[in-house]
Amino acid sequence: SSVCPGTQNRKGLERFTALMLLLSCSHCHYKRAHWSATACERPGVSVLQSGAMVPSRCRIVLLSCWVGSLLIAPLVVEAVRSAPGLAISERSQTFPPLTKKHKGTECDTKKFRKSMLTMIKEMPFIGLFKDIKGQTKFEASGMTTALGSLWIVFDNLHTLGRVNEHFKFRDGKNQLVGVAGEDSQFEGLTYVESTGHFYAVEEVSDEHEHGLHPYTHEIELSKDGSSYTLLSRCPVHFLLKAQNKGFEGIHYHEDEHGHKYLLGLCEGNYCSGGDEGKESGNGRIVVSEFNGKEGEDCGWDVVKTVHIPSTADFMDYSGMAFRGNRVAITSQENSAIWVGTFDFETLEFTSDGTVYNFPRDNHCDMIYCNVEGIQWLDDVRIVAASDKAKKYQPFRCVEKEQRVHIFALPEGAEELSVDDSETE
Repeated sequence: SSVCPGTQNRKGLERFTALMLLLSCSHCHYKRAHWSATACERPGVSVLQSGAMVPSRCRIVLLSCWVGSLLIAPLVVEAVRSAPGLAISERSQTFPPLTKKHKGTECDTKKFRKSMLTMIKEMPFIGLFKDIKGQTKFEASGMTTALGSLWIVFDNLHTLGRVNEHFKFRDGKNQLVGVAGEDSQFEGLTYVESTGHFYAVEEVSDEHEHGLHPYTHEIELSKDGSSYTLLSRCPVHFLLKAQNKGFEGIHYHEDEHGHKYLLGLCEGNYCSGGDEGKESGNGRIVVSEFNGKEGEDCGWDVVKTVHIPSTADFMDYSGMAFRGNRVAITSQENSAIWVGTFDFETLEFTSDGTVYNFPRDNHCDMIYCNVEGIQWLDDVRIVAASDKAKKYQPFRCVEKEQRVHIFALPEGAEELSVDDSETE
């Protein structure tokens, strides 16, 4: 169609092909008129001349040629239709040119495009660590920043992942700290600058005599940073309603009076499971204070339950990170992140916040289906970690599983004030 005029669409191509067949046949018969006097008694007489000048045998040949062309033309046209080179032409009849405004999916709306994060870099966890300690599965579930590195917990491992800010393949500075062990059920991680220790949170445990509760694990790194020691394991005195719907993220905050607070993000709406836990826009953060006791008596006493603004209209809540008074909260089910502000004096949110969407595929389907950990790199860029895809999820979710991702907030994103005193 790029060579022959009149073939810009399929109908034009069919007409053009039929015409060429007829003209070719006529030309062929004209040549055959010169073969011999046995074929046509008037050699050299064109078949295009008047019928009176064309002998009867020549007329029979001419008639058979035209009838044959009519029979052959459909076969040739069908062959032309199925030619590989025409695949793009065929598709052009279905998909409009890019110069035309397309209306079809949520992604085509101006609002969605302005809300979409920009992917900067990503890599599977199995490619980050030079020594993977025999592990091939990395179900990332939470993260924090400390000591110039990004620290990650995995709910299927007891090791902590330490990743250099350059996120290079098999970088010697990236390492798995500690013994892998069995499933840890770690779902969040936070760092305490005053002690140099970490707190990892065990999503839910039924060991407590009064029901299901989250547990914190206080962790101290060895001097060389290759291992760690568990200093304490303490319950958060908050009764959970479902076995698999506990804390999905934590943040440690110590005020000027020495009060030690732990902010725990509930996975389900209303901190519940089942249908109630899926009633979007009802996220909760549980604030608890350390009781100062040691050994088996240690624990976190609940101070208040904070309502996340309903603009974070999510089916679930999978990760949380603070930078100053800025907070980011992610959702697996919605493949999105909510960014707002928080006041640590009143322990309440101070803005309605804004929702940003993780990138989608060409059909506007979610591909970042399992984002759990989230952390700020700076005021504009964030890093996220993805868990392993679930068996019931679409295949498209597999490509982004068990990875670390770096994103940038969209251009023109709402500017929020940052109090550096709370920046990790």
